[in-house]
Amino acid sequence: MSGLTEWIKNELYPTVYERLDTVFPELEFRRYPGGWKSKYKLDLTLPKQKRDDKTVATKKVLGRILEQGAGDTISYMDYYLSRKGGQIFSIDMLKQFSSLVNLTPPDNFNSGFLLGIYEENEIKNKFLEACNDYFIDCLNNYNIEGEETNFLYYEPKRYHEYKLSNRAEETRAYLTFRGYPGGWRDMELGYIPSQKEFATHLRSKGYSQSDIDEYLAINTDSRIGSTHVLTIPYRSGGVIKGFKFRLVDMLEETERYLDLLYREQGIIDGEADEHLIREGLYIGSTEFYKSLEKRRALPKYINSKGLDKNSGFFNIQGIKGDKDVVIVEGELDSLHATVKGVDNVVAAGGSSISSEQIKDAVRKGAKSFSICFDNEGVYKKEITAKNIDRAIEVILGEGVNRIYIVTLPYLDGPYKTDPDRLIKEKGVEAFKQAIKDVTAYYEYKLQQIINKYKEIQDNNPFGTLCKRDTDNLLEEVVGLASEISNPIDRDQYINLFTSLDAIKELGITKESLSTTVDRVKSTRDRAVRDKDFTKLLSKAKELHDKGETVTAFELLDSNLPEIKLQDKATEFSSLLIPIKENELIQRLIDKPESLSSGYTIGGEELLLPSGAISVFCAPTSHGKTTLLINTALNIAQSNIGKEVHLFSYEEDRDSILINALNTYLDTQLSGNNRTTLRNNFIGGNSRTIEGKDTFFTELIDSKKLNIHYTNYNSHTLIEAIRYLHKHGNPGVILIDYIQLLNLPEGKYKTYSRQEEMKQICTALKDLAVETGLPIILGAQFNREVTNQLKIHATKIGEAGDIERIANLIVGFWNNRFKPLATDGELNEINNKGVNTPDSLYAVVLKNRGGRVGLEELLSFNGNTGKIKNSSSSNNNPL
Repeated sequence: MSGLTEWIKNELYPTVYERLDTVFPELEFRRYPGGWKSKYKLDLTLPKQKRDDKTVATKKVLGRILEQGAGDTISYMDYYLSRKGGQIFSIDMLKQFSSLVNLTPPDNFNSGFLLGIYEENEIKNKFLEACNDYFIDCLNNYNIEGEETNFLYYEPKRYHEYKLSNRAEETRAYLTFRGYPGGWRDMELGYIPSQKEFATHLRSKGYSQSDIDEYLAINTDSRIGSTHVLTIPYRSGGVIKGFKFRLVDMLEETERYLDLLYREQGIIDGEADEHLIREGLYIGSTEFYKSLEKRRALPKYINSKGLDKNSGFFNIQGIKGDKDVVIVEGELDSLHATVKGVDNVVAAGGSSISSEQIKDAVRKGAKSFSICFDNEGVYKKEITAKNIDRAIEVILGEGVNRIYIVTLPYLDGPYKTDPDRLIKEKGVEAFKQAIKDVTAYYEYKLQQIINKYKEIQDNNPFGTLCKRDTDNLLEEVVGLASEISNPIDRDQYINLFTSLDAIKELGITKESLSTTVDRVKSTRDRAVRDKDFTKLLSKAKELHDKGETVTAFELLDSNLPEIKLQDKATEFSSLLIPIKENELIQRLIDKPESLSSGYTIGGEELLLPSGAISVFCAPTSHGKTTLLINTALNIAQSNIGKEVHLFSYEEDRDSILINALNTYLDTQLSGNNRTTLRNNFIGGNSRTIEGKDTFFTELIDSKKLNIHYTNYNSHTLIEAIRYLHKHGNPGVILIDYIQLLNLPEGKYKTYSRQEEMKQICTALKDLAVETGLPIILGAQFNREVTNQLKIHATKIGEAGDIERIANLIVGFWNNRFKPLATDGELNEINNKGVNTPDSLYAVVLKNRGGRVGLEELLSFNGNTGKIKNSSSSNNNPL
């Protein structure tokens, strides 16, 4: 079909349909539930006259106006041309017509070739519509007396034989039994009396035998017009693609009944005749059973030659807005639902669907699909499940994940439940309720797995699943989850499974299952990527070997980006998940508060942000280790309910522990407290040191304060912190200090020191985000920081990336060190008052959560190692 035809069918005609009353005002169209109605005839060569039947336009036959009761049928465009005095179709005429609804045909349609294709399609469409009009008229009005027919039908304990005057009467009786009394006109059902009469009628309408042979070749199958006389136009997108001819025989219903009856009672076909006689269900001769055997040899449907069912669903119409398409199996199911007022019910024409049908429906506006296959009952449930699974796979393969399953209710009796029967026996509201009470496809598939293992459990003498069956259950659940591409659907699927009481008892959590699913999906994505990459390389090599190297490069360029993304599907899928308010609230509740460092700077509390990096930076030997120890003690003593972990790369564990005890005691023990404490531990003196035991019992033994000396490389350190986060209860991590960390040897040997530090800083930042922990790094300024005025975030030694990844950076200067400065700088330092002896000058260099540039003088006792705010700190002495 040409692009011009597609545009007219999918853009122009749907727009015209919505405005028929203004586009063709002379017909005085009026809305009714099924579309538009007019009381006037279409023949403009006659004076305007009313009709006994109505002139109608419907969405089902989109693009055409029909005179009911064997009248004319004409396309919108042809009617417009006839109104313009019989003008021939051209781009100029198309533009004039389109302008009535404010549309303009695309410029690339101005082609004689496209016009030719359009006109050829229109000729075929007119022919098929003429055939359909004839069939419909025959079903409603054909009353020629013919050879008397036997109409056989069997019910339990009853046997019927009707004498009918002809096959048309038999067809009407059949449709009445099926539940369509008088409704077959709206369903466009028809009747073909014979191929001879059909051809005679078409020739009377000006069509040649070659037209008949080209557009609807049915003379190759003599059963059409003989046994198969019910006609169904295979209409897709408003256009007839061909016809289906259905066998009309009440024995079909008998066969269905007996089939299930035999199955229930374990009877095979060879015993069926004897069974009927023995049970008194069979009267007299073998005529009935022979008729049944003859009927079984005939197919239910015969398609017209060349009927392309796979390119579009039967009965699909233009779909506007966010519409759901309900897919049923049978054409009559679809038509019956439509005439009863249920929109967007299409037929697959069997129990399988094609990707082309889904693509066509999506182009027409479909956003979701509800699979409504026949309920075959317990005897064929496995077949039904396989059909549904295949349909789900096809729809997912076209990138549509809004898929729902309709479960039709079981009706009494041996027959299957299909939409047709449900509407007939329970009314259309029952069908509407069924397609309202849908199940998401992943929930349906999960229920299949649960039912499978429930049956295994029920058959177990102990009424439980063994370990092997439990493992198999989990493997199937994880396998299915890894196939669900939409992350929201996958989360809902996991929530459904983990909310089951039996699964809770196994101790399986949403988090553990999600982690497993992500790992499996990631592995599967990589396998698909590798397979596709191998295929791509093979194709490129073939082209290269043929000397088509440029084409090979183009092939690689166009396909590599998509293949590279395949193993990132799991990682990137979270980008598709919208932020939900309740989840935001919960995350904010669960997110740890920023920790107080125990200090104020510039009158504001110095807070250490959770899930982020903070840096305490000073020149070498200015007391950064002492400051980290003080901070660790402040946090541990604030009773945050979590552990403080200090990792030292500079001093051994015992030295750090003694320094921490000295600072904790904050008492002048001697001229050199550290030596006094060391001697006390090794027995050099027996002096009782007040507070020492409390330090150990309240901070060390209780694990509030944990000191580690390590030479871990950065990767091992990060894994150690992850381990603590999983198995311990850390509240903060302090590392002394960043420039002493190194990457693992070997893999990164070509890295410069700056590149190495960049990798380490980034990894630590990611760790903070991952764990939610505040990570405090000690760091050294480079040699450019020679006085208090030179302190700057960009002058951290070896690692400019620290300045970029940190949330908080505080610089320090120990005023025991004489600044190296010019006279002008010394005057400025003196004027600012930042060189007070026995103090640390502190300045906030970066603070994403607060103010920058705040300054403070912290008192520093060199003997006890205690650093604290002075009594006037709240008044900001600077």
